[in-house]
Amino acid sequence: MSIFNCTHKKPAFAISQPCILCGDSGQNNSCMCNACQQELPFIENACVSCGLPLTPAETEAHCGACLSLPPPVEHCISLLHYHPPVDYLIKQMKYHNQLAIASLMGELMAKKITQQQTHIGSRPEQIIPVPLHINRLQQRGYNQAIEVGRRISKELGIPLNLNHCQRTKSTAPQFDLPASERAHNIKNAFEISPLLNARHVAIVDDVMTTGGTVWEITNTLIKAGVRRVDVWVCARATVD
Repeated sequence: MSIFNCTHKKPAFAISQPCILCGDSGQNNSCMCNACQQELPFIENACVSCGLPLTPAETEAHCGACLSLPPPVEHCISLLHYHPPVDYLIKQMKYHNQLAIASLMGELMAKKITQQQTHIGSRPEQIIPVPLHINRLQQRGYNQAIEVGRRISKELGIPLNLNHCQRTKSTAPQFDLPASERAHNIKNAFEISPLLNARHVAIVDDVMTTGGTVWEITNTLIKAGVRRVDVWVCARATVD
């Protein structure tokens, strides 16, 4: 049974894997057919500082919260609303070893970054995926942010840095906590190697809600000498 209400016709050819959303044959060895990709809830207008979706009528570059209290990042790109079926895709990627989804997310993100290049300005020297604590990495067996970043790195030719940002504090999952507890939960959770040799980096993650995790990494990077930090997230959730 399809978990996505697709009405498109099945293509006349088949590939090795079916579309993860509708079950039809995909295209170009992707885990998702072109029709389902086109129906994904892409974010068309967002705050350039935090990636929060804005309405088409909102013409300001920043949301009200970022105008009042600017975050430490220079530019944020959020790809998709954290709505169905994106929540399903993220969970499959994050907890069920569906790394083909991570590759697709990275491909779509790279396309959006390229489209927005004139607004972004200079490209980062390195991509830093949000790290997992070693205990969680051993439990899961992989870091989905690394897999997304790996595809972005391949598409854009930007080096992937897996060595200089470490999560040294084992924290409760941010998504399970109320907004009021997230900043304290993630405080001082990361360390940056003094050998990091980059002035402009991009942090990559799967989902962003309050921004607590990426803001904490950003502040830690800035203390280590990084001049500019961008954030690229697959999905942007909102807090009621």
